[in-house]
Amino acid sequence: MFNINYKTILYFSIIVIISMIILTAIGNHKHPQQRINNNIETYTNHVEAETKHMDKNYTIKDVIPVINFATRDEIFNTMITHPYFDRMTSLDIVARKMQNATHLKKQYMNDMKELTDADKETIKSIIRQLMEERPNMLLFLTKSLQLAKFAKTSPQVEYGLPHTHGNIIFMPFIVDNELTADIIIHELTHVFQRNYGAEFDKLYARWGFEKAKYIDNFKTIKNAERNNPDANGDIYIWRDDSTQKYYWIGALYISPEPANIKDIGYYAVEVYRIGDGIFKSAEGATKHQKHPLETFEPYINFFNLYNNHYHPNEISAEYMTISNNGKKIQGSPAYKIYKNFFEALMHSIFPSQSENLKESNYL
Repeated sequence: MFNINYKTILYFSIIVIISMIILTAIGNHKHPQQRINNNIETYTNHVEAETKHMDKNYTIKDVIPVINFATRDEIFNTMITHPYFDRMTSLDIVARKMQNATHLKKQYMNDMKELTDADKETIKSIIRQLMEERPNMLLFLTKSLQLAKFAKTSPQVEYGLPHTHGNIIFMPFIVDNELTADIIIHELTHVFQRNYGAEFDKLYARWGFEKAKYIDNFKTIKNAERNNPDANGDIYIWRDDSTQKYYWIGALYISPEPANIKDIGYYAVEVYRIGDGIFKSAEGATKHQKHPLETFEPYINFFNLYNNHYHPNEISAEYMTISNNGKKIQGSPAYKIYKNFFEALMHSIFPSQSENLKESNYL
């Protein structure tokens, strides 16, 4: 037998407990970026509760984003009742190489693909890189990723263009270096727009846009308009403040038999107001003077964009994408309005992060 020294055991136990406390504290205070990298695969919805309790000692790099992937049931439930297919014109059907809207919807559902582990890792890797290189985007990423879900389609859907329905982002390509941070930012912005629609409507009004309830003598134009899932079916009229004239702005097929959905041009068509939200073509039911947007000076001078600029949802998504690249649009009154708008929106969503937002030079 041997003698038990209880005092020695007590001292040893105290040392072990203290050591465990120290190691736990070190583990919980890793570098914020290491925490982000280690937790990027988190698929829980704890971010909202976490961000609500952020204090000034809690930096924006401590926020762990949520990355969600849509299930087949979620995709089906979103698509089966979606009004997008009801808005298809005959030219939309031809451009998509389908027989009718019912055939299109069926094919759309059949072309949904399972996200592979490699797909998911590609998405996570791009987002991780965004967080490392663009800390000013972290709050936007945190909230928009909490709202959005990613899904995969075949390249035949929407001619291979990424797009959104509801809160689901559909992407036909993910691996092979075709998916970029710009694409993710652009599509996340569309999800963000739907969830903060009232706020974006105020922005669009400051840009001179208003929603039209109806446009008389406009069937020819509407039948040639390309359907866009990210536009939500809204008809916008833009007012040129310099002339007080009104214009419908949109994407029109340039052929009676479009080869695909990219077979379009961006145009402004003059209309005039005849009531609250009601407009009429300025040139009759069949003859319309179409101003190509790329040479429509009042519009270009205001927005300073030359592509994908035919709808306010696309303009704001383009501005966000350009900002993600660390660029700014000089000389654009619309961009300045957007910058102030988005900073204010981020402040309202994350009020405790005012100082971090100010320091990050958001947008």
